[in-house]
Amino acid sequence: MDPLSQLPVECLERVLYILDGDDCLPELARLLTMNKHIASATLPILYNDPYRNAFHQNEQGKSGQAKPGSYGKLTRTLLSRLPVGSIPKSLLLALIPDPINYFSTTTAATNSSLDYLAHIRHLNIQTRDSWELKNTFLPTALPPHVLKYIRSDEFDQLYQSNPFAPEYACSFMDKDRTMQDYYQVIIVLEAYWCLANPILEQLQSFTIPYIRNIERYHKVVGRFKNLERLVFAISETFEDPFGEIDDSIDDSIDDDFHIDTWDWRSSKQRRDKAIQDQTQFVSEHVRLLKGRLKFFGCLEGNVWQMPTYLGWPNWLHFSAHPLSTDLAHVQNLTSHGLPESWDDLVCSNQSILQRCRALKHLEMYKPRAGMFKWAVQEKSYMEKAVRDTATYNSYGGRRSLAQDDTLQTAQWNHGLVPLQHVTVSLSHESSTGDIDDIVHAFDQTLEVLDVTLTSLDSMVPCLGQGWVDLPVLTTLHVVTYWAERLVVDSQLLTHCPNLIDLRLEDASQEYSCQDIVPYLPAQLRRLGHLHLSGWPALTFDPATLTSTPSLTNLSIKIQYDYSEIDFKPFIPSVEELNQSYGIQTGPVASTSDSRPRIFRPRWTWDWQLPLLTMISLSAEFAYSFEFKILHGCPALESLYLDIRSKTPGEHVRFISDTDLSVPTSNSSSPTSPSSPATERLCLPSLNQLGLSGEWVIDRSIVPLMFAKTFPVVKIFYLEGWTHTTLDRMFKLFRTMPTTYDESVSLYISNPSLSYQDFARYELVEYYGAEEDEGDTLAVRIIDNDAHYRLLKKVS
Repeated sequence: MDPLSQLPVECLERVLYILDGDDCLPELARLLTMNKHIASATLPILYNDPYRNAFHQNEQGKSGQAKPGSYGKLTRTLLSRLPVGSIPKSLLLALIPDPINYFSTTTAATNSSLDYLAHIRHLNIQTRDSWELKNTFLPTALPPHVLKYIRSDEFDQLYQSNPFAPEYACSFMDKDRTMQDYYQVIIVLEAYWCLANPILEQLQSFTIPYIRNIERYHKVVGRFKNLERLVFAISETFEDPFGEIDDSIDDSIDDDFHIDTWDWRSSKQRRDKAIQDQTQFVSEHVRLLKGRLKFFGCLEGNVWQMPTYLGWPNWLHFSAHPLSTDLAHVQNLTSHGLPESWDDLVCSNQSILQRCRALKHLEMYKPRAGMFKWAVQEKSYMEKAVRDTATYNSYGGRRSLAQDDTLQTAQWNHGLVPLQHVTVSLSHESSTGDIDDIVHAFDQTLEVLDVTLTSLDSMVPCLGQGWVDLPVLTTLHVVTYWAERLVVDSQLLTHCPNLIDLRLEDASQEYSCQDIVPYLPAQLRRLGHLHLSGWPALTFDPATLTSTPSLTNLSIKIQYDYSEIDFKPFIPSVEELNQSYGIQTGPVASTSDSRPRIFRPRWTWDWQLPLLTMISLSAEFAYSFEFKILHGCPALESLYLDIRSKTPGEHVRFISDTDLSVPTSNSSSPTSPSSPATERLCLPSLNQLGLSGEWVIDRSIVPLMFAKTFPVVKIFYLEGWTHTTLDRMFKLFRTMPTTYDESVSLYISNPSLSYQDFARYELVEYYGAEEDEGDTLAVRIIDNDAHYRLLKKVS
């Protein structure tokens, strides 16, 4: 028996929940095939919410798009667990290529022992997913037996009982096309109903698709006994695809005024009917199961926008009745486009934000200082209530706070605003203390904090000073373009253990190494994107990178000096850099040396980052770069190193064979301990390579460097090469012409090529494939906007 099967059920479930929390769903799916013990523990976790996005994303998860046919495949699998007799004929025709033999049977469509439906608690196919599902049920060309059914009187009667919006049907001008499209929608409705109907009692969240199909759900509203979250989805299929909803249309306008006016009125009437249907369903559920439903909403904001969204599209409507409008259900507030005084409205001593008790997403531009003091005060009252309750229970001989009475639970129970996503732009009129207020007030729910600091004339106060732990924060962006330094508190990263995306950036340029004091390293195992620029980059402790196996993008830079024509970053002198990192290059200093004590930790460049695809470094970070890190980055696709400097000739990097080699695993050979064995670095996925500044590549390794170390590079960025010549690169292309093709580009800039260079390097201007007579290489040489080719033979 495998070790996993020997674990106690409690331990096994903990492992499975960790995999589920990290969205390791393919791994969980494979566990279903191991044995009954593991399958029985995995099934409830994997199929608790089978239509969640992570369940269907591609393996890399980069694009966020679903795998082709994923939703359709899942739905077919779930439907196969139902008795055939419970599936209507229209849907069976789509599921079964030859349905004749199935209409007389009522047995289950499969004998599998895995009951997926019994474990579903959340059934939510979003609108876009429904369309993806629709497109995968049937091939583009409908099979003959389906076309025959669509053209039958039986299907025509079905269509007449619940047709499209008239404008939609007329837009096709083809009844056969209309009926085919209608059929594809019908089978999605039927599939969703067939899946939901047997398990309505167990559902905790549910999305009702296509509001025109809500009658069947109205009839069983009492069966939703555990429903806490309800969302309505409205298909565009039942709306005018060309018209728009305009509330300003006067109903008294003559019907013959204009066809477009009538279309708008029809759309508005259908919208109003949809709202009535939703209200009726929710009201009936609340009456039958009082207190069970916690949330309801609509995916289409233009249909049910007011209760959940507040911004410029509905601001005039709200501002006409600001005091009497209930904002308790607003989840998304955007101040972009609102008047500057939008936040001055107060009702019962509560600001607009405080009245939005369900607020989750907030986007603000230059808010007034102190806008979140109310949230800090509410949090303080809640914490005091929790402490008082614990003290009372303890001294009164009753139980103390139970294990599940966490701060987060208490926060929800006390009705605090569950803010999750904050995007805010602060100016000198605002207070950066608002960042601290946001963190303290919403620490248990805050997932994304995106802050832009603009027009600040003085140094930004220490970011993160006095912060509390942020257990669910995954994205932290703080960017300032005008302040000199964004100082980071030494404890900041230790408060954010679940960060996935970290971006800290300021406009720092020149600096003294003796002023740099790094903040503490942290364990960031989920970190995928790390972008640091300016002072946050200089004070970053590289030891953090020992704990980031999930890192995919690494960018550490110093802001360019845009007052210079060629935008070169600042790099301290080599002597100062070595001194700041404790690198001894000369005689040992005397004890009377008054130079400052070393504060900065060394960059070891030996981290294992197996998922890293992009490295972009500039200034001192690029200058100190060691190629040995590439040995731990097999997935790397792009490498850009910029060592351009304001001091010509000061920062020159030589690349030798030693730089591109690493010791082998058996390098400690007893026969030759003084000369350990090495192997050449190889980046099998690197397709972009940029080297800007004064790089000197040893003549002997140029062919091996591009044939062995970077074998698939297609794009080269070469900028500011002054201590070497391009001759070696051009010679490489000429001696290895079969390695490269039309997709290879060599970008050269600063300085641009002169007419004398064209003759020296034997380049010819290139205008397109029709100009190629076979005497030039396929490699494109790009100097600014001009394109050139290399002559195959030198004269």
